[in-house]
Amino acid sequence: MRFFSSTFTNPIDKKGRVSIPAPFRKVLEQEAQPGLWLIPQVNGEPAVDGLGAEQFGRIADALASMNPFDRVNRALTAKTIGRAVQVTIDDTGRIVLPEPLRELLELDDKVLFVGMIHTFQIWKPETHAAWQEEIEATALANTDRLPWGRT
Repeated sequence: MRFFSSTFTNPIDKKGRVSIPAPFRKVLEQEAQPGLWLIPQVNGEPAVDGLGAEQFGRIADALASMNPFDRVNRALTAKTIGRAVQVTIDDTGRIVLPEPLRELLELDDKVLFVGMIHTFQIWKPETHAAWQEEIEATALANTDRLPWGRT
């Protein structure tokens, strides 16, 4: 089974170079199409989604199947595909996080990676900690929606 799980904190240097966690790289390496795409969150969270080429293709296909002349659909496409950036993972497992994304996240010297099954999120650790209370409250209030909680 291929999925992104767990949480990792890695250093980022002044040039924006950061190592993708080894378990995440393994997931990406198992895909038929290589590649890593980064998309700023569309729901207002101060985070960036990381996803492989296959998942990016599914998202692009889903958006392409919607009416291209509908104003809402165009806005959603622009907010996702229009802001997506493809990055290269080097031989040591690092990427260069583009400057606009570093500025968006207000990164200093560390990056937090959070596995989200088919994607992973990139956060500034302190920002994620501040959001953690809201995340925990939302999760606790909705545990009945977990697949293993259904009868």
